Amino acid sequence: MYQNVIKEMKEKQITLEDLAMQLPMDLDCLNDKIQGKQAITLEECMAVKKALKSRLDIDILFIEEK
Repeated sequence: MYQNVIKEMKEKQITLEDLAMQLPMDLDCLNDKIQGKQAITLEECMAVKKALKSRLDIDILFIEEK
């Protein structure tokens, strides 16, 4: 699970639905990727970072916590 992505979403009041529409990506697929149930590519990580306008380095934003 990518807790830092979830924290950024909460801080910026961006829902999973909003993020999925911005990427664009299927909501269930995005949820699986954020939860760590499905692999996420570097390209997808960069797209999420950009959509969130995150200042965190990508390796910090996507550190996996269980």
